Amino acid sequence: MNSPKRFVLIDGYGFVFRAYHSLPPLTRPDGTPVGAVYGFCNMLLKQLAELHADYLAVVLDAGQKTFRHDIYAAYKANRPPAPEDLVPQFPLIRKTVEAFNIPVLEQVGFEADDLIATMATKANQQGIEVVIVSSDKDLTQLINEQTSLYDPLKSKWVKAEQVHEKYGVYPPLMRDLLSLAGDSSDNIPGVPGIGPKTAAELLNQYGSLEGIYEHLDQIKQPKRKQTLFDHHQNALLSQKLVTLHTQMDIEFDAEQFKIQSPEVGRLESFLAEQGFRSLAERVHKRTGSSLLGTASHSPVSITQHTMSIGTFNQGPKHVPTLSYIKTNADWEQCLEHLKECGQTAISLDYQDETIMGIAFASPLHKSYYVSYRTPSSEVATGQIDWLSVPQESPDISDLNFAITNEQLSRLLEDAAILKYAHDVKLILHRLAGTTIHAIHDIELLSYISSAGLYEHDLDSLKTRFSVLYDTLDWVMTPDISETRLEASRQKAQDALAIATIYPLLKEQVILNKQWTLFTRIEMPLAFVLYDMETTGICVNPQQLQALSSDLTLKIATLEKHIFELAGTTFNIGSPKQLGEVLYDQLNLPGAKKKSKAGAYPTHAEILEDLALQGYEIADSVLAWRHLSKLKSTYADALLKKVRMNHNRIHTVFAMATTSTGRLSSHDPNLQNIPIRTEEGQKIRAAFVAQPGCVLISADYSQIELRLLACMAGIKTLEKALKEGQDIHTLTASQVFGVELDDVTPELRRHAKAINFGIIYGLSAFGLANQLKIDRTSAASTIQTYFNRYPGIAEYIEVTKAQASQNHYVTTLWGRRCYLKDINSNNPNLKNFSERAAINAPLQGTAADIIKKAMIRLHQAIIEKKLSSKIVLQVHDELLLEVPESEINQTKQLVIEIMEHVISLSVPLTVEIGVGPDWQNLNY
Repeated sequence: MNSPKRFVLIDGYGFVFRAYHSLPPLTRPDGTPVGAVYGFCNMLLKQLAELHADYLAVVLDAGQKTFRHDIYAAYKANRPPAPEDLVPQFPLIRKTVEAFNIPVLEQVGFEADDLIATMATKANQQGIEVVIVSSDKDLTQLINEQTSLYDPLKSKWVKAEQVHEKYGVYPPLMRDLLSLAGDSSDNIPGVPGIGPKTAAELLNQYGSLEGIYEHLDQIKQPKRKQTLFDHHQNALLSQKLVTLHTQMDIEFDAEQFKIQSPEVGRLESFLAEQGFRSLAERVHKRTGSSLLGTASHSPVSITQHTMSIGTFNQGPKHVPTLSYIKTNADWEQCLEHLKECGQTAISLDYQDETIMGIAFASPLHKSYYVSYRTPSSEVATGQIDWLSVPQESPDISDLNFAITNEQLSRLLEDAAILKYAHDVKLILHRLAGTTIHAIHDIELLSYISSAGLYEHDLDSLKTRFSVLYDTLDWVMTPDISETRLEASRQKAQDALAIATIYPLLKEQVILNKQWTLFTRIEMPLAFVLYDMETTGICVNPQQLQALSSDLTLKIATLEKHIFELAGTTFNIGSPKQLGEVLYDQLNLPGAKKKSKAGAYPTHAEILEDLALQGYEIADSVLAWRHLSKLKSTYADALLKKVRMNHNRIHTVFAMATTSTGRLSSHDPNLQNIPIRTEEGQKIRAAFVAQPGCVLISADYSQIELRLLACMAGIKTLEKALKEGQDIHTLTASQVFGVELDDVTPELRRHAKAINFGIIYGLSAFGLANQLKIDRTSAASTIQTYFNRYPGIAEYIEVTKAQASQNHYVTTLWGRRCYLKDINSNNPNLKNFSERAAINAPLQGTAADIIKKAMIRLHQAIIEKKLSSKIVLQVHDELLLEVPESEINQTKQLVIEIMEHVISLSVPLTVEIGVGPDWQNLNY
């Protein structure tokens, strides 16, 4: 029986917007922005190769008002206009489709979704299968046995079951679900208070929107019933807006959309004109017909033995293979191939902390998988130091553990074979005790090249680079059982994806002139952090337990006091209940508008304002929140993380999280422990040195201010810092017009707020709030500051202008901190991005400096055969655990390295504290 013909309908502008937001800004030689066009071209090439259409059309919006605006004037009213650099790309998109020889569908007065709905319906009526290439949830209502959705960036098929799994209803009810829940992106009102989950529950119970209103009297929840009654017209209006027109007056002749091969010369010329040389070369090396894939209509699915592998390789097309290492001969064959290639991707297969196997993949798309059977005798004799694997089925491996370990060591220690993986630090932990030479991390490559633009986990990377993938056949080794195939092919796929993504990211990092940043800072730091995480930091669990008990008593006392002030008991942790007590029962002033959920805002700033007005209950609630957080987030949470066999906590340092290059810490977070409150100090005091050791804290003094003076060229500040003057006292003297000797502690405090605030883009409003002065005085103070230090104002304006033009700012080492919203039409987003732009080069450079210092210090400790260990990093501070016999030597080493890790126009200074715990340090 012949397969039905397939009609692929591409949601054109859906592609365009996804491409625009997925790729960095690009311009062609004449300055015309073409980033969205580039992504669109890549997507088209991918879909042509993968979806194997018989008929094809790209559907576009005509760009004018539609019949929905006649029904509801506010339809899509809250959508911002298209980004300025996207507007000139729309005409190029039409030219792109023409160059690919694909029919375009658009009609004034209707949206692309209506055209898609009509064409899909007419095609189905003629027995033609329809694939809609889009991620628009509105189109899910069209899904049926003959019509499916394909999300191009996630490479994911969406059918009825997937819709039900995500939304709780099947496709025929999606229209009614959207009618009830509304859609903020299209400004569809829906019924207030009825979200998707509630809407799905009602629809599954009553069958349709009409059914809900026919049985309104049966709804047991009074509030829900009243809401539905009050907003019946909204629901009906929304239904009209979300209903897709399936019967537009359009003649359908499938042959008009019969897929045609592009005229390769014309397509090459168009791509070259846009500056897409690599794409033009790809087209040139392939015939027009080969761009269209094969005649098979099977969905792109691993279970169908096909997969997507991205490549810029213009050489011969390699077929990915998966071989299982079952004998020593298999190992030798694998090692020989990887040595010839000189490189391999690695992907670990593990459950919890137990390694099940490792997948390798070469640039030639050959993958290998080795799994382990660990004889109990080897476990008993203690021969296993880094792999502990349960017995597996007989078809996995004929190898014993000793051979596997020996061959793996040969591969991992061979510096002539470049290894690359995702999250190298995790691999170091999983393979603890094994030496690995010459390894690179694609997570860090992605982070360096695009911090602030994308996520960097492996799934996100595979999705992000799917626009560049070709479809390749997966040829399976025939003698492998289905059980083994199912268990290991995902890791083989991951390894192949890593092998493909690595050269693309490497090329981008080199083009960005960031290779030194990657090889001299980020990759060496991964090994330093691995050692720090393995070592951990010692704590006194008895102190934490005592603090938890003390906090419990204090919280209970505060609760009782708050209830007395309120005249009632309530859940203090519930913002809704707290708001009702403050404003409805106690009638406190300043009540803000309630949220959609019916709750007054009760965030910290509001409570602080009430406390300043003398309302004791607000002050007490703030204290309750502070103590509750200390207990739950620190005292109790830290206790759970203590490894009782050695009383140490092993935090995890995330290297690819922040937009500026700073490290973050989690599981548990040790970088946000309060320092100013008494209870916070008690938590820090629980971090102790092990017997016979002390803790040494080394903290860069005012590093971001020093960098500001250097990078902005502020001669007055540079001179003061070189002379060792107190920078805040000098600023107070300059700004407030008093002699240095007459600067009071209050004036110095004000100057300190300004100095640090300016680094973070402080506004007059922010300074006024911080110093509790009026906004006019704050604005005048800031202006005086800029007058005294004109270079700072110039630095701020130049930095904002560069950020606006480039969409990123850079550190001294070339780290790019991207700012997606720097040119946003939303003033709040734009202002936030501008403030971030001012600070990011300073904070990012400071982060790079301490990273270099950590690398050098770690290496120096090893070279000098010291027993000291770096155990923690908190932004500008390093914490070391040091034997008492090494205190003086380590102090001198730390100061020498940290203060001279970089040569600037101003000196870096380090404050050193030594003590038995993190709180009680002598400086």
